[in-house]
Amino acid sequence: MSEWLVLSAAAAAVVVVVIVLIVFGVRRRRRSGVPPNPATTGTDRPTGRPVPGPDASQPPVDAAPRNGYEENTVTERRWSEIDMRELAAASRQLARPVLRGVVTAGDGAPLPDAVLTVINVRGGQAGTARTGRDGGYQLTMPGEGGYVVIARGANHEPSAITVEVRGVLTTCDIRLVSSAGLTGVIADADGQPVEGATVILTNTAGSVVSALRSNLNGAYTVADLSPGLYTVTVAADGREPAALLVDVPPTGVVRQDVTLPERSLTLAGTTRHTDGRPLADIRVSVVDESGTERAVTYSDASGRYEVGGLAPGHYTVFASGYPEVSSVVDAADPVAEHDIRLGHAGRGARLAAHSGNDTVDEEYAR
Repeated sequence: MSEWLVLSAAAAAVVVVVIVLIVFGVRRRRRSGVPPNPATTGTDRPTGRPVPGPDASQPPVDAAPRNGYEENTVTERRWSEIDMRELAAASRQLARPVLRGVVTAGDGAPLPDAVLTVINVRGGQAGTARTGRDGGYQLTMPGEGGYVVIARGANHEPSAITVEVRGVLTTCDIRLVSSAGLTGVIADADGQPVEGATVILTNTAGSVVSALRSNLNGAYTVADLSPGLYTVTVAADGREPAALLVDVPPTGVVRQDVTLPERSLTLAGTTRHTDGRPLADIRVSVVDESGTERAVTYSDASGRYEVGGLAPGHYTVFASGYPEVSSVVDAADPVAEHDIRLGHAGRGARLAAHSGNDTVDEEYAR
């Protein structure tokens, strides 16, 4: 719709120029009219009437002009003789090229009230404009050629773009990057950087704004953020995930470091007799690979026991109350199920151990 308006305005300007030139030519033609020469007497050719002689009070026609200036001869130009280049130049003067476009933020939303300054190749200012609610702007340019468009918006980094103006209408859309951002380092409980951690940023509407991974130094950076509240969620293999609420101001980069402790595992199961009956009050201890006892608990009335707060790894589980038995458990899942069977052994013991969520039974054969 705007292009049709611009074209219509250009056509109307051409019509106005034509009319002005016609009127100007008529006026020049009238001014160029010269009265009959009274220097000689004779007969009027059309009527044959006598022509009066020269008036002594009037200077002869061929007399020298007053003040020493020669009289200019006006040359009449017909419409067909007018150079079309003059008409085109006049048309361009009235219908100058237009530069328009839309200024948007980093998320693609229109950026209202942004200021635009246009500079020509000589460094002079060619025009200024301000975007409306829809982020749009429109500038009437001095003429065709190369220009630099500088755009500035609140809480956004300025941007400069080179544009070549050609024809009646030239479009130049501009995207401005926000000056707000978020950065930080992902580390473990000992302060060592965690490489490859997933960092997810969501806004208050629950939409994912950014998803990236920490680098070799555990660092991450999210640029071009609109001001507001964000939820930072960080996850890494073998570690507990973390979620933090961060308030990003209109300007500046906020720093938010995140500590990821090792993943906490739970080992649970049931202590049973060799005949399958649950056994209560059985002492269960968990020992890591270094031989350190990490947890001790007792089975309840139904024979259930549970040990939490374990890091991923290999453990040995000891149960006593009857003759003591032991089995090896590879704890990797958040919850590992490990049943224990106890009894009085008359012969050698047979151990059977499985990892993961499978039931691990250990029994003594009589």
